[in-house]
Amino acid sequence: MILSRFALSLLILIVSLLFFSSVSKAQTLENTFYSSEDDLLQALYAGDIDYQQYQILLEIIYQGIDSTNQYLLDNIPNQEFFDTTGHQITNSLQDKQREAFVLPELARAESVRAGHVRAGFIRADVDRRGQVTIRYRQRLREDSESRYRNSLWLQLNDNWKVSFKIHKEYDGAERFMSRSILFKQKSGVIRELRFGNFTRRFGLGTVAGYRGRLLETETSLGIESLLYPDYGGYNGLFIGQKFGSIRCESIYSLKRNSSFRLVTTAGMISWQKGAWRPGIIIGLNYLKNRSTGQTINDLKTAAYLRHRYHDGIVTGEVCIQTGARESIGGGVVEWRHRFRDAEMRFALWVYGDSYLDLSGDSKAGNIYHTEQIDEVGFDIASKRSGQEGGMVKTIVQLSEKWQLVNSFLYAGRNHDTANYEWLTGIVNQVSPTLSFRVDHLSRIRNRVKRYESDSAATHRTKFEMLLSTGNISTRVYIAYNGVTVRNDYASLYINLVCHTHRLGRYELVSNLSQLDVGNGFVKYWYLCARNEQRLWKNTTVLFEIDHTFHKGAIVDHETTAAFNIIIAL
Repeated sequence: MILSRFALSLLILIVSLLFFSSVSKAQTLENTFYSSEDDLLQALYAGDIDYQQYQILLEIIYQGIDSTNQYLLDNIPNQEFFDTTGHQITNSLQDKQREAFVLPELARAESVRAGHVRAGFIRADVDRRGQVTIRYRQRLREDSESRYRNSLWLQLNDNWKVSFKIHKEYDGAERFMSRSILFKQKSGVIRELRFGNFTRRFGLGTVAGYRGRLLETETSLGIESLLYPDYGGYNGLFIGQKFGSIRCESIYSLKRNSSFRLVTTAGMISWQKGAWRPGIIIGLNYLKNRSTGQTINDLKTAAYLRHRYHDGIVTGEVCIQTGARESIGGGVVEWRHRFRDAEMRFALWVYGDSYLDLSGDSKAGNIYHTEQIDEVGFDIASKRSGQEGGMVKTIVQLSEKWQLVNSFLYAGRNHDTANYEWLTGIVNQVSPTLSFRVDHLSRIRNRVKRYESDSAATHRTKFEMLLSTGNISTRVYIAYNGVTVRNDYASLYINLVCHTHRLGRYELVSNLSQLDVGNGFVKYWYLCARNEQRLWKNTTVLFEIDHTFHKGAIVDHETTAAFNIIIAL
């Protein structure tokens, strides 16, 4: 039986690879995970993510993912969002990778569907009516620089909810990150209203979705920061309506800084007809240079179609771009199919060279380039224009205790830039308290710089153990990283968590992420100790001290201390 299921997985993967080679000349694969802002910073230093990814992931980890914006998973390494209708097969690595980004209400729903309940990291319970969060961190050195992350959300009643977030950075920049008012109800014509900051994706996202930051904002608290927070989503109004089987959604957003002004309006109408849901999406971006008065209009129209059948779901979207740059904007196809003991997820995408990436959120590989919009003198970091690619992922439950996972991803741009990524792993759930995982990740990135071709490859093989006994849990992994552009390096990660009745939760972390194999020296090492205490029924505090060694950085050794407090209302 195990051999037959393994053969099924291998057949699916081979057929998918052959299909890619003939159709396309995303998303990013990863075999580690990020649980906090510090983890993201470590990944940035190590080169595992770039600065654009760092900014987006940082915003998502603080905003959180709920049932209304699960499409944000497309931005998290090794995660992908497909229609969640029906039961899905998951794997332990992906579950762990998404844990820090998912809000309690979604985590609880997923846990119920999976037959177990996971405890989040000092997250509020789902049934609380509000929460105040204060996160303060200070560098322990002469300048004593500090930062904070403060937020509040309050459920006024069953329909209304308000929230805001304010951050301060080490360099002194202090600004509103978001503020919003939400109205939701389960019946009536108007089902949802959002005022202020929000994210929303229409269809597969070729026209409207979470784009990430485009405009630099104010660095001090004030009216301008309150009106135009430093937020990568929308700033304005969302209306969701339902008339029987017809669903109507619309967006109005206004964002600006001292140099530019961006207005986005978009709407989608879709209707359910049995197993089919067709839809039409229209969106307009109006970008203005406030100094010169120059403007550009970006009008996109898309046709959307989703079909659900017994074992899966397939969705497609085609976008036409008019306005200043007329072209075939792009197209995306997504397919999820469930076999008896396996699941396949598949996606293809292609975008025209003239695609204006001002508000899109559809699937694409992590190939950023700077695009100049000469009409208004605006430079934009785009990962969609001129790109084509696809991804396939298979998960096979070989037996009750064994699971096999394979993922392949390709993304290319203009026939001279390409990413190839492949991740394969096998998991052995020895018992409910002990599991082992072995996986291998390969990345090949081809770039053309002027008239020379530049190729870089990285390969990471990792062995991981998860052990949970009573109040103590341990996670350990050892990895070997082969890199073509520098020396190979080894990684050793140890995480120990202990829950006590009186003294709270203790956690020790040692992340020796870069041990140079050739020269034998440590390039990057992170150490951390945390203690989480529940002072009263509604109040949780966390104390943390960590030390980072980063060879070659401006400051080789840095120690910080943190204090977090969460008050449930």
